[in-house]
Amino acid sequence: MIKLIEKIQLDKKKIIAGVVILLFLLYIDFAFILKSQFNLWKSVNPKIAQLKKDIKKLNDDLAILSTSIKGKQETQETTQRTAEKIIKEEKIPNLLEEISKIANKREVKIMQIKPLSHPPTAKPELTTATAKFFPVSIKLDLLGGYHQLGKFINDLENASVFMEVENLRISSESTSIITQQIELTLKTYVKK
Repeated sequence: MIKLIEKIQLDKKKIIAGVVILLFLLYIDFAFILKSQFNLWKSVNPKIAQLKKDIKKLNDDLAILSTSIKGKQETQETTQRTAEKIIKEEKIPNLLEEISKIANKREVKIMQIKPLSHPPTAKPELTTATAKFFPVSIKLDLLGGYHQLGKFINDLENASVFMEVENLRISSESTSIITQQIELTLKTYVKK
C-alpha cells in the first residue's frame, strides 16, 4: 500500500509538472506567438478593408468604362449612318426631285422650291479624312393642311438623305380655311 501511495504521489508530481509545463507553454504561446499574430491581423485588417474598397471602385470604374466605350461605338455608328445620308453637291437636283415626290405623296402643293447657296467662304461644319460637309438650305413655299404638312415633314426627316427643318412659318391662306401658306426652310449637308 505504501508503494501505491508513493506511486500516486509520484503520479501527482508528474501530473502537476505536466500541467505546469503546459501552462508555461500556453503562456509563451499567448504572450509571444498569438499576440504577434493578433497584432499582425489588426494591422492587416484595415489594409484588407481598403483593398475591398479599391476592388469595388475598380469594378464600378470598369462598368462605367464599358458603358462609355459602348456609347462611343454607338455614337460612331450613328455618325457613320448620318454620313452615309449626306449627298454630293451635284446630286442636289435629285434631292429636289425627291422632295417634290414626297410633297405629291402627302398632298402638299409646292409653289416654289429653291436651294439657297452657301457663301463660298463658308467653312465646313464637319470634316473627316475623306470628305468635307457644307450646309445647304432649301427654301420651300407650300400650300397644304396641317396634317399633310406634319406627314410631309416626317417623311422629309426620315428620308434617305439627311434633312432637318431649319425654319417654319405658317400663315392662313385667304381663299381656304383648310389650306395654309407655309414657308419651310430645310437644312441638309453636301459633300464637295
